[in-house]
Amino acid sequence: MKKNKDTAIDYFKSFQEGNIEELSKIYHDDIHLVDWNGQWKGKEEVLNINKGLFDSNMWRNRVVVHEIEQPIFRESRLYCKISITVGDDVLKVIDIIDFDYQSKIIKIEAFNG
Repeated sequence: MKKNKDTAIDYFKSFQEGNIEELSKIYHDDIHLVDWNGQWKGKEEVLNINKGLFDSNMWRNRVVVHEIEQPIFRESRLYCKISITVGDDVLKVIDIIDFDYQSKIIKIEAFNG
């Protein structure tokens, strides 16, 4: 579904810019974020963890999207290969993003490696 891919691109752009207002528009109220540091549920909790990262001295506001794939068997899921620069580290990450019927992000599972 093209709209989901457009939403994912908007998500990565907003994340790179540290734009909490735009992320709030993209996230579903019941979003669930899981990454190698923990998990967070609900829009407020996920936005708070995002803001904490953006406000930290480590954040360089750099996200590079390498590839976004949509499996044939599931229109509401995208697999995104990205790299994120945090401090002096460049993390290679796979984000699995699930969408609701309105193309809002309902779940993000991020895998470092």
